[in-house]
Amino acid sequence: GLIDSGIAGPLLGSVAASRCFLAAADGAVSQAVATDDQLGHGTALAGILLQGAPAASMLNAQVFCRSLSCSAAQVAAALDW
Repeated sequence: GLIDSGIAGPLLGSVAASRCFLAAADGAVSQAVATDDQLGHGTALAGILLQGAPAASMLNAQVFCRSLSCSAAQVAAALDW
């Protein structure tokens, strides 16, 4: 599993499941449909992981969905998922 900014492009074919974890103003975390990686960091990491294990099936837990920061609660929810 990868907890980061998401995955985009041809690497999406290696993704078994994706979720986006969003934090509300009160700190509550909700799940949504993951979007394409807008930062490129998660996609780059997924590429590195898949170079070492090309047959791997990835779980994409996107915590950098709408902003360049995330909360510990978002990361915890992603880990729990």
